[in-house]
This record gives sequence, structure tokens and C-alpha cells, in this order.
Amino acid sequence: MKSEKRRQLLFGAAAFLWMIMIFCLSGRPADLSDNDSGFFTQIAVRVLYPGYRGWDRARQMAILSATDKVVRKSAHFGEYFILCVLYYKTLSISVRKALAASAALAVLYAVSDELHQYFVPGRAAMAADVLIDSSGVLLAVLVILIIRRHRPAISSDRK
Repeated sequence: MKSEKRRQLLFGAAAFLWMIMIFCLSGRPADLSDNDSGFFTQIAVRVLYPGYRGWDRARQMAILSATDKVVRKSAHFGEYFILCVLYYKTLSISVRKALAASAALAVLYAVSDELHQYFVPGRAAMAADVLIDSSGVLLAVLVILIIRRHRPAISSDRK
């Protein structure tokens, strides 16, 4: 098997596994999802606000609430940034076509993910989350373009 085909299969498998992970996380009921993000929120708060433990309860709760929202939305953004990159690395077509296909597939998966959440207890389908996911996809496309533009010229089939 040629190394290019092996690379495509590896990235294709990684994309598939990433999609399964997203699906499974989206399928968790609200209380479990809250626990998941709460874990990371606690870490973020302790890193960003070293004196947090000495604050009064009302101030702690306000910071936790605000930070939780940022953690959750950052996870959406990051999940779809990575998914777009994995799709892109799977394709061996022209750069323009690969970027367009990767972006379209990632956004379509984001839409299907939100529809999936509609049927999960305590969860909802939110257009705002699709926009955040799509922002992650857009940044992935821009990063790929910047890297391709600034890397040393190497022989490649993609143009």
C-alpha cells in the first residue's frame, strides 16, 4: 500500500472516530454533559483565578457560570476545527476542492449533531452552536491556507 493511501486511511479512520466521539458526547443527557463540562470549568477557573477559593459564594458562582459557557462553546469550536482538518487530510484532491469539501462536510455534521441533541433528554438543538461549530471550521480552513502559503515548497500532487 502506498504511503499516500495509508495516510488517507489513517486520517479517514481518525475522522470517523472523531465523529463517533462527537456523537457520543452529544448523546449524553444534560446532567451528565453538565458534569463533563463542569470538570473542565473547575480546572479553568483554578488556573485563571488563583484566589477563587477565597471568594464569597455569589462571586464564585458568577465566575463558574461565565467560565462554563466559555468552556462549552470553546469545545464546540475546537471539535469542528479538528474535524475539518481531519477531513482535509483524508482527501487527495486539489486544495481548493479538499477545503470546500472538508468545510461542507464538517458544517453538515454540525447540523446533524444539533438535530441529534434535539432528541436527547435535557438537551436542545441550537442554531448558535452550529454557528460556533462553523466558526471552528472556518478557522481550520484559514489556518490550512496560511500554512500552505508559508511552508517551504515541497512536491505534492495537490494544487
